[in-house]
Amino acid sequence: MTVLEQGARCRCDYDLAGRSVGERCPECGAVIAPSRFRGAWTDSWARRRFLLGASVFIGAAAVETIRAGLQFVAQFFGSDGLWLVWLNFVAPLCLLAAIVLATAARRVALIWLPVTALAARAVCEAAMFHARSVGWLMEIEVYRWFFIVWAAASVSAAMLPVVIARSSGQPQSRAAMWCCCLVGAFGNAYCGLTVVDTGITQHIRDLIQWIAPGGIGGSSMTLSFALGAAGTALGYLLLVRGIRRAE
Repeated sequence: MTVLEQGARCRCDYDLAGRSVGERCPECGAVIAPSRFRGAWTDSWARRRFLLGASVFIGAAAVETIRAGLQFVAQFFGSDGLWLVWLNFVAPLCLLAAIVLATAARRVALIWLPVTALAARAVCEAAMFHARSVGWLMEIEVYRWFFIVWAAASVSAAMLPVVIARSSGQPQSRAAMWCCCLVGAFGNAYCGLTVVDTGITQHIRDLIQWIAPGGIGGSSMTLSFALGAAGTALGYLLLVRGIRRAE
Protein backbone atom coordinates (compact mmCIF):
# COMPACT_ATOMS: atom_id res chain seq x y z
CA MET A 1 0.00 0.00 0.00
CA THR A 2 1.40 3.39 -1.06
CA VAL A 3 2.20 5.75 1.81
CA LEU A 4 2.09 9.45 0.97
CA GLU A 5 5.24 11.50 1.52
CA GLN A 6 5.74 14.84 3.19
CA GLY A 7 3.99 17.69 1.35
CA ALA A 8 1.06 15.65 0.02
CA ARG A 9 -2.16 17.53 0.70
CA CYS A 10 -5.85 16.96 0.12
CA ARG A 11 -8.02 19.39 -1.83
CA CYS A 12 -9.19 20.74 1.50
CA ASP A 13 -5.50 21.48 2.27
CA TYR A 14 -5.24 18.81 4.99
CA ASP A 15 -1.72 17.38 5.33
CA LEU A 16 -1.87 13.74 4.18
CA ALA A 17 1.76 12.83 4.98
CA GLY A 18 1.93 9.28 6.36
CA ARG A 19 -1.56 8.36 5.12
CA SER A 20 -2.10 5.55 2.61
CA VAL A 21 -3.81 5.55 -0.77
CA GLY A 22 -7.40 4.34 -0.38
CA GLU A 23 -7.92 5.86 3.05
CA ARG A 24 -10.19 8.81 3.63
CA CYS A 25 -9.12 12.33 4.46
CA PRO A 26 -9.84 12.97 8.17
CA GLU A 27 -10.85 16.54 7.36
CA CYS A 28 -13.27 16.27 4.41
CA GLY A 29 -13.79 12.49 4.04
CA ALA A 30 -12.56 12.33 0.42
CA VAL A 31 -10.93 9.07 -0.69
CA ILE A 32 -7.16 9.45 -1.05
CA ALA A 33 -6.24 8.58 -4.66
CA PRO A 34 -2.77 8.29 -6.24
CA SER A 35 -1.50 11.70 -7.28
CA ARG A 36 -1.06 12.42 -10.98
CA PHE A 37 1.69 14.84 -10.08
CA ARG A 38 5.23 14.15 -9.03
CA GLY A 39 7.85 15.70 -6.81
CA ALA A 40 6.99 18.99 -5.13
CA TRP A 41 3.98 19.37 -7.44
CA THR A 42 2.02 16.94 -5.23
CA ASP A 43 1.54 19.90 -2.87
CA SER A 44 -2.01 21.04 -3.69
CA TRP A 45 -1.56 24.41 -1.96
CA ALA A 46 1.47 25.25 -4.14
CA ARG A 47 -0.45 24.18 -7.24
CA ARG A 48 -3.38 26.43 -6.38
CA ARG A 49 -1.08 29.41 -5.83
CA PHE A 50 0.68 28.66 -9.11
CA LEU A 51 -2.64 28.46 -10.96
CA LEU A 52 -3.69 31.81 -9.49
CA GLY A 53 -0.45 33.51 -10.50
CA ALA A 54 -0.51 31.93 -13.96
CA SER A 55 -4.10 33.10 -14.45
CA VAL A 56 -3.10 36.67 -13.63
CA PHE A 57 -0.31 36.45 -16.19
CA ILE A 58 -2.72 35.06 -18.78
CA GLY A 59 -4.77 38.20 -18.21
CA ALA A 60 -1.67 40.35 -18.73
CA ALA A 61 -0.81 38.54 -21.97
CA ALA A 62 -4.43 38.87 -23.15
CA VAL A 63 -4.33 42.64 -22.53
CA GLU A 64 -1.07 42.89 -24.47
CA THR A 65 -2.57 40.86 -27.34
CA ILE A 66 -5.59 43.15 -27.56
CA ARG A 67 -3.45 46.27 -27.39
CA ALA A 68 -1.04 45.10 -30.09
CA GLY A 69 -3.91 43.83 -32.24
CA LEU A 70 -5.74 47.17 -32.07
CA GLN A 71 -2.52 49.01 -32.91
CA PHE A 72 -1.95 46.75 -35.91
CA VAL A 73 -5.51 47.41 -37.15
CA ALA A 74 -4.97 51.16 -36.68
CA GLN A 75 -1.78 50.95 -38.75
CA PHE A 76 -3.63 48.97 -41.39
CA PHE A 77 -6.01 51.92 -41.84
CA GLY A 78 -3.21 54.48 -41.99
CA SER A 79 -2.94 55.60 -38.35
CA ASP A 80 0.20 55.08 -36.26
CA GLY A 81 -1.91 53.84 -33.34
CA LEU A 82 0.63 55.19 -30.87
CA TRP A 83 -2.11 56.39 -28.51
CA LEU A 84 -2.75 52.73 -27.71
CA VAL A 85 0.66 52.60 -26.02
CA TRP A 86 -0.95 54.41 -23.08
CA LEU A 87 -3.30 51.46 -22.51
CA ASN A 88 -0.60 49.80 -20.47
CA PHE A 89 -1.79 47.46 -17.72
CA VAL A 90 0.78 44.76 -18.50
CA ALA A 91 3.54 45.84 -16.09
CA PRO A 92 1.40 45.88 -12.91
CA LEU A 93 -0.30 42.61 -13.88
CA CYS A 94 3.07 40.91 -14.50
CA LEU A 95 4.33 42.19 -11.15
CA LEU A 96 1.20 40.92 -9.39
CA ALA A 97 1.60 37.52 -11.09
CA ALA A 98 5.26 37.35 -10.00
CA ILE A 99 4.31 38.14 -6.38
CA VAL A 100 1.61 35.45 -6.30
CA LEU A 101 3.90 32.89 -7.95
CA ALA A 102 6.67 33.69 -5.44
CA THR A 103 4.45 32.35 -2.64
CA ALA A 104 4.25 29.00 -4.47
CA ALA A 105 7.96 29.03 -5.32
CA ARG A 106 8.77 28.53 -1.65
CA ARG A 107 7.50 24.95 -2.05
CA VAL A 108 8.21 24.31 -5.75
CA ALA A 109 11.65 25.67 -6.62
CA LEU A 110 11.07 25.55 -10.40
CA ILE A 111 8.46 28.30 -10.09
CA TRP A 112 11.27 30.78 -9.37
CA LEU A 113 11.96 30.72 -13.12
CA PRO A 114 8.64 32.34 -14.13
CA VAL A 115 8.88 34.62 -11.08
CA THR A 116 12.23 35.95 -12.31
CA ALA A 117 11.06 36.26 -15.93
CA LEU A 118 7.84 38.09 -15.02
CA ALA A 119 9.56 40.41 -12.55
CA ALA A 120 12.11 41.34 -15.22
CA ARG A 121 9.30 41.94 -17.72
CA ALA A 122 7.43 44.14 -15.27
CA VAL A 123 10.50 46.29 -14.54
CA CYS A 124 11.32 46.67 -18.24
CA GLU A 125 7.70 47.41 -19.17
CA ALA A 126 7.54 50.16 -16.54
CA ALA A 127 10.92 51.61 -17.57
CA MET A 128 10.03 51.67 -21.27
CA PHE A 129 6.63 53.20 -20.55
CA HIS A 130 8.35 55.99 -18.61
CA ALA A 131 10.87 56.41 -21.43
CA ARG A 132 8.07 56.88 -23.96
CA SER A 133 6.21 59.29 -21.69
CA VAL A 134 9.24 61.61 -21.40
CA GLY A 135 9.96 61.47 -25.12
CA TRP A 136 12.97 59.16 -25.31
CA LEU A 137 13.67 57.69 -28.75
CA MET A 138 14.55 54.14 -29.74
CA GLU A 139 18.13 55.26 -30.32
CA ILE A 140 18.62 55.97 -26.63
CA GLU A 141 20.95 53.25 -25.36
CA VAL A 142 19.18 52.77 -22.02
CA TYR A 143 15.82 52.24 -23.73
CA ARG A 144 17.44 49.80 -26.16
CA TRP A 145 18.91 47.64 -23.41
CA PHE A 146 15.66 47.60 -21.45
CA PHE A 147 13.94 46.39 -24.61
CA ILE A 148 16.51 43.63 -25.12
CA VAL A 149 16.10 42.43 -21.51
CA TRP A 150 12.31 42.57 -21.96
CA ALA A 151 12.56 40.41 -25.09
CA ALA A 152 14.84 37.87 -23.37
CA ALA A 153 12.53 37.64 -20.36
CA SER A 154 9.48 37.35 -22.62
CA VAL A 155 11.04 34.53 -24.67
CA SER A 156 11.91 32.68 -21.45
CA ALA A 157 8.41 33.17 -20.04
CA ALA A 158 6.86 31.97 -23.30
CA MET A 159 8.74 28.64 -23.25
CA LEU A 160 8.32 27.86 -19.53
CA PRO A 161 4.89 26.14 -19.81
CA VAL A 162 6.56 23.20 -21.57
CA VAL A 163 9.20 22.93 -18.83
CA ILE A 164 6.63 23.19 -16.03
CA ALA A 165 4.30 20.66 -17.67
CA ARG A 166 7.14 18.16 -17.92
CA SER A 167 8.26 18.80 -14.34
CA SER A 168 4.77 18.38 -12.89
CA GLY A 169 4.23 15.09 -14.74
CA GLN A 170 1.20 16.01 -16.80
CA PRO A 171 0.14 12.91 -18.75
CA GLN A 172 -1.51 14.51 -21.77
CA SER A 173 0.20 15.33 -25.09
CA ARG A 174 1.91 18.70 -25.13
CA ALA A 175 2.09 19.17 -28.93
CA ALA A 176 -0.40 22.06 -28.90
CA MET A 177 1.44 23.64 -25.98
CA TRP A 178 4.74 23.38 -27.86
CA CYS A 179 3.22 25.13 -30.89
CA CYS A 180 1.78 27.98 -28.81
CA CYS A 181 5.00 28.44 -26.85
CA LEU A 182 7.13 28.50 -30.01
CA VAL A 183 4.84 31.11 -31.60
CA GLY A 184 5.05 33.21 -28.43
CA ALA A 185 8.84 32.87 -28.25
CA PHE A 186 9.27 33.71 -31.94
CA GLY A 187 7.08 36.82 -31.71
CA ASN A 188 8.94 38.14 -28.66
CA ALA A 189 12.35 37.25 -30.10
CA TYR A 190 11.57 39.10 -33.35
CA CYS A 191 10.76 42.24 -31.34
CA GLY A 192 14.13 42.00 -29.62
CA LEU A 193 15.96 41.41 -32.90
CA THR A 194 14.46 44.57 -34.42
CA VAL A 195 16.11 46.59 -31.66
CA VAL A 196 19.44 44.77 -31.93
CA ASP A 197 19.22 45.63 -35.65
CA THR A 198 20.75 42.51 -37.12
CA GLY A 199 20.30 41.28 -40.67
CA ILE A 200 17.99 38.52 -39.43
CA THR A 201 14.97 40.82 -39.22
CA GLN A 202 15.53 41.96 -42.81
CA HIS A 203 15.54 38.34 -43.97
CA ILE A 204 12.25 37.79 -42.13
CA ARG A 205 10.76 40.91 -43.77
CA ASP A 206 11.92 39.63 -47.17
CA LEU A 207 10.23 36.29 -46.44
CA ILE A 208 6.99 38.07 -45.49
CA GLN A 209 7.20 40.13 -48.67
CA TRP A 210 7.71 36.97 -50.71
CA ILE A 211 4.71 35.27 -49.06
CA ALA A 212 2.52 38.39 -49.26
CA PRO A 213 3.80 40.63 -52.08
CA GLY A 214 1.21 43.28 -51.26
CA GLY A 215 2.43 43.55 -47.67
CA ILE A 216 0.52 42.87 -44.48
CA GLY A 217 -0.79 46.41 -44.15
CA GLY A 218 0.83 47.20 -40.82
CA SER A 219 4.04 47.08 -38.85
CA SER A 220 5.70 43.67 -38.73
CA MET A 221 6.95 44.53 -35.25
CA THR A 222 3.41 45.27 -34.03
CA LEU A 223 2.22 41.99 -35.52
CA SER A 224 5.05 40.14 -33.78
CA PHE A 225 4.03 41.77 -30.48
CA ALA A 226 0.50 40.44 -30.97
CA LEU A 227 1.71 36.95 -31.95
CA GLY A 228 4.15 36.81 -29.04
CA ALA A 229 1.53 37.79 -26.50
CA ALA A 230 -1.17 35.53 -27.98
CA GLY A 231 1.13 32.49 -28.16
CA THR A 232 2.29 33.06 -24.59
CA ALA A 233 -1.27 33.44 -23.30
CA LEU A 234 -2.40 30.24 -25.04
CA GLY A 235 0.63 28.30 -23.77
CA TYR A 236 -0.13 29.19 -20.15
CA LEU A 237 -3.84 28.62 -20.71
CA LEU A 238 -3.13 25.05 -21.87
CA LEU A 239 -0.81 24.54 -18.90
CA VAL A 240 -3.42 25.76 -16.40
CA ARG A 241 -6.12 23.62 -18.02
CA GLY A 242 -3.89 20.55 -17.93
CA ILE A 243 -3.06 20.96 -14.23
CA ARG A 244 -6.71 21.51 -13.31
CA ARG A 245 -7.80 18.40 -15.23
CA ALA A 246 -5.13 16.32 -13.52
CA GLU A 247 -6.28 17.29 -10.03
